[in-house]
Amino acid sequence: MQSTSKSFPSTNAKFLPLIIMDERERHEIRSVFETIPCQLRIETLDIADYVISNDIAIERKRGDDLVASICDNRFFSQV
Repeated sequence: MQSTSKSFPSTNAKFLPLIIMDERERHEIRSVFETIPCQLRIETLDIADYVISNDIAIERKRGDDLVASICDNRFFSQV
């Protein structure tokens, strides 16, 4: 597990949202999170690419990956 700490003016870390990102996400996507006030934790996730609460996880898909996951039935288990 890796955490990033950033300093933003006028923010208190305990009030920043926690986003857990899968370690396999591309570096370009990770760098976007450095520009917004949030707590970012990098982990290997079994499901989804991002977890933002106990009830909400986000799976990011490109068009070709979406089609492939529908064809091989991964999509429905990921939903």
